[in-house]
Amino acid sequence: MSKRVLKWNVSVDDTPQVIGAGRVLHVACQYGPESVQVWTEESPLTEGGTRLAQVYGTGQLIPFDAVFLGTTVAAGGALVWHLFGLDYEAVKR
Repeated sequence: MSKRVLKWNVSVDDTPQVIGAGRVLHVACQYGPESVQVWTEESPLTEGGTRLAQVYGTGQLIPFDAVFLGTTVAAGGALVWHLFGLDYEAVKR
C-alpha cells in the first residue's frame, strides 16, 4: 500500500474549509498571512475522505470539541494562526 502527501489551503476568513482526512504533517503560512497551508498524509484508507478545518487567531474563541491540528507564525511573527479540525455536524448547527 502506498501513500502520498497532499497540500491544502485554508483561508484566514472565519469560515470552515475542507481538507483531507489524513494525518497532518505540517502547517505553515507559505504564501502570506491571509492563508494557512496544511500538508496531510493520504493513503487508500483516507483518500477521498475529508474533514473541516478553520484557522483561529490567538485569543479567539474556539469550539469546545475542535481538534488541534497545528500552529504557524505569519507576518514575521506579528500573527500566530492555529488550525483546528471541526465536526461536520457541529458546523451545521
